[in-house]
Amino acid sequence: MNNKYSEMISEISMQEFISAINFSYDGVWITDGEGETLFVNNSISRITKLKKKEVEGRNMKDLVEQGVFDKSATLIAIEKKEVVTIT
Repeated sequence: MNNKYSEMISEISMQEFISAINFSYDGVWITDGEGETLFVNNSISRITKLKKKEVEGRNMKDLVEQGVFDKSATLIAIEKKEVVTIT
């Protein structure tokens, strides 16, 4: 397989992946290892009443400090270096 074909398949797969996540009823919030919000799906707006543009690109630490959230599983997981689930 040539590299250009591989890149095209990867791009199509990524678009399908994002589309599938956006159709999920469950909220999906993706951050990097520093807590920067990389992506939220459409359900996040329904669940949190926050718009994507209000949170994408923002750090979870800032969102907690500003009172948007009272705690963050992302920040706890970064601190503990383990999988965390909160409600």
